[in-house]
Amino acid sequence: MEASYLLSAENFNTDFTIGKKLFNIFKQQGLIEVSPRIVQPILLTEEEKNQLWLGAEEIASGLINAGFMTQEEITKLVNELKDYVKNDDYLIGYCQYIQIMGKLTKG
Repeated sequence: MEASYLLSAENFNTDFTIGKKLFNIFKQQGLIEVSPRIVQPILLTEEEKNQLWLGAEEIASGLINAGFMTQEEITKLVNELKDYVKNDDYLIGYCQYIQIMGKLTKG
């Protein structure tokens, strides 16, 4: 699984491990009181939940070109996600990410 994860990062020109590096990047830039937090948004409303299927459609061509999914699998996934969006019984925890803040030093 890790190899697929790293390959997808390479295919999308993305660094999925940037969160682990942010603290040092902020420190190197001279920020003080650097404070990292792990955040996990909860999607409650239909508008918020729409991010799921919209995001799947957005990355579909990359997933297909990388050989991770077929168009049929994407279509099935998007349709399933749309069903979850319309169902108020579902509370969706979005992916966790690292949020980091710091203060600029005074001149």
